Amino acid sequence: MRSVLAAILLALLPAKILAETVFVAAGFGEVGNGWLFGSRSDQSCWIALPWHVVATMEAQSAPPFFFTDQEGRIGEAAAPVRVTQSDLALAATGGNDDLAFARVTAGLRPGSCNSRLGLPGAGFALALATTDRLQFSAMQERTRIGFPGELLRAVADAGRGGTFLVRPENEADRAFMQGGLSGATVLMEWEGRLHPAGMVLSVLDDQSAAVVLRFDKLREAFEILEADAAGRTDSAPDAPADGAPAIAIIGVRGVVGENSTPLTALVDKSGCWRAAPPAGERSVEIVLSVTGLAEGVGHSLRLVADPACGPPESYVVELRDTGGGWVTISGLCPGGPEGGKSCRLPPGTEMELRLRAAPRQGWLGLSRIEIR
Repeated sequence: MRSVLAAILLALLPAKILAETVFVAAGFGEVGNGWLFGSRSDQSCWIALPWHVVATMEAQSAPPFFFTDQEGRIGEAAAPVRVTQSDLALAATGGNDDLAFARVTAGLRPGSCNSRLGLPGAGFALALATTDRLQFSAMQERTRIGFPGELLRAVADAGRGGTFLVRPENEADRAFMQGGLSGATVLMEWEGRLHPAGMVLSVLDDQSAAVVLRFDKLREAFEILEADAAGRTDSAPDAPADGAPAIAIIGVRGVVGENSTPLTALVDKSGCWRAAPPAGERSVEIVLSVTGLAEGVGHSLRLVADPACGPPESYVVELRDTGGGWVTISGLCPGGPEGGKSCRLPPGTEMELRLRAAPRQGWLGLSRIEIR
């Protein structure tokens, strides 16, 4: 019954909200949630999440990580930036150091993250003070969870006002107040719409309430970190080699294996990315956006699978047409050891390609993606 109620509650949320909470599986065994949003400055996609979801509180750095959205699509994020890297950003959160931001590097189309970090300043304070509806929004693995909450006016961070407490409105929903809720979003209703009010940092030992970081504080911290990074050349993504096409991973469907190399690393380096089809499906899917192809020059796609990474597989390669559909350009593109055959691509200076494979052993391995 509880899962049915959660599904009903989630059905009440606007479509724009549903896509923003993501499930995060970190490399060191921790799981949690994050809030997917787009930067107001350059439309890049980011994830805000508690630092302890991706690293221990004692650690000063954390590796890239994978995430899953509520449609079952998987993506990758770069190494997260902890709020402690800026004294001003840390002060903006009221001194709460359990917060990080990570740029999305694969799985989403650029400019597709329409959500923002909530209402600014005075608008946020007014909405929080007058709202009569709060809603927890979270994911556990691939399951959406939502349940109503109540705001406790008691401040939870020694009077600085950066955090507050939210408890479940219904006693039965305390069952959700356990491991994996960190990074979940508390939404508030304001002028007929739901806006992010806070991010769950932790749950009280008795599971009676969650400690929630205000989203206006989170927003301010991100904008400080983003401004700091804007002047650093080392914060920009690596540019492709001179004359080489640029390949971006803009869509992935599958279940990523443990200890996999980030898929983005396979574009210009080598590694081992392993994945299985999603539950109930037969294929793993990767969508590439390719730009910077030389005009009037023939290009080909080569998919390298080192024997130590996975068995050889055959991929269906499709091209997105002008109508938004897909046209097959190769029904049997081999993925195998170094030196294997490549697949000819149609002419054009830019294109989107979809690679699909139905693994014979239930999972596949990929070591490198090349376009020459």
